[in-house]
Amino acid sequence: MYENKIPSEPHGTLDELKKFNLDPSQYGSCSQRTPTNLGCPFYKSCRFHKWKNQEENHQGPLNVVVQVKLRQQEGGHADNREMPCFMYYQSGLAARQGRQDDTGEHIAVIAVEGDGTKFKYRGSRSVGKSRDDVRVESFVAEKQVESFLRLGEVAESESFNAEVARQILEATRSAPVIDKPADAASFKKAKKDA
Repeated sequence: MYENKIPSEPHGTLDELKKFNLDPSQYGSCSQRTPTNLGCPFYKSCRFHKWKNQEENHQGPLNVVVQVKLRQQEGGHADNREMPCFMYYQSGLAARQGRQDDTGEHIAVIAVEGDGTKFKYRGSRSVGKSRDDVRVESFVAEKQVESFLRLGEVAESESFNAEVARQILEATRSAPVIDKPADAASFKKAKKDA
């Protein structure tokens, strides 16, 4: 799933930015752009009104699932893609959806987070038996739309990364020093003797 690491992309609402002491002129949010607010470049054209207007306890950004089927001349490949609402616009899918009658493509938002809709998605996993065996296999599975990762929430993968980093740091701190680095005086003496 997509993880937002770009400051200009929406991270939450303006209130959420303020709560985490993030400068709205430096970090994107689900809000209208102004000279002092980076906001979201797609806010005016956004079709997800309940989220952008924070109605019925909804707040943007949100994750959506977009169904895409290419025209036959391009192979007719079909897939369901889960992404944040701003990626729906940024990737050009919203514009392509508006031209689908002319292009022969099929593009539709089929699910939004919290609506309970299950969708099928295509993925791949490693089936190699060793580090050097890089074989993968494709699979199709079903799930509900994940909620957009709000500020202060940590993805499971990020949490795992932090845990491994902590374990490495603890192991490094308790590891014996094998080759003690030379101090500046002994370095100068070795250089002078050479």
